[in-house]
Amino acid sequence: RPFKPGYCSSWEWHTDKRYRADRIAICNQLSGERKHECNSPDGFCKDKCPFKNGTYPFWRIRNADTVPFLWTIRSCQMYDNPNARFYLTREPTKGYASTFFGPGYYASNAFDNNIDSIWVSNGMSAPGLNWIAYEFDHPVQINSIRLVGEADHPDRTPRKLVVEASCEKYFRTFNVQWVIDNPQHQTDKRFNRPRR
Repeated sequence: RPFKPGYCSSWEWHTDKRYRADRIAICNQLSGERKHECNSPDGFCKDKCPFKNGTYPFWRIRNADTVPFLWTIRSCQMYDNPNARFYLTREPTKGYASTFFGPGYYASNAFDNNIDSIWVSNGMSAPGLNWIAYEFDHPVQINSIRLVGEADHPDRTPRKLVVEASCEKYFRTFNVQWVIDNPQHQTDKRFNRPRR
């Protein structure tokens, strides 16, 4: 990607460690004599992504199982901890996905807290092919997710899903956070990050 002054201050500027030294040099050149706060020995910034405390601004759920026809989600609620009563995904327009079936089946439907609306993937979902994501206004940690699918079509809910986080909206680089196991294709369940 081209380097611009604003990029030096973005969350994603140093996600690729291979080019860190070059990026620091370019950012220093673009920003003049101002010392760049990310030019630290360990490569982490106290106020930029990726954060040592495990928070990220972009989170997604990716299927790790074949869904033979369509993958559907009526509601997706993300929480910062397993005991939280209030979910963090409150703005539907912050939702986005790898695909959607067509008009009326947008990713935002999964985050509008209305089980009468639905997100539908576009066609068969091979493992790892499709994902649904949410863009937070600030970095968060997600440790619990409630998923509601179609009760009359449990086969449209994957048996296994991967929860991933990134500093970049479209997940060019990402970190696997935890795995959701749902062998019975349960269509309304809250899943918590496994304890280490």
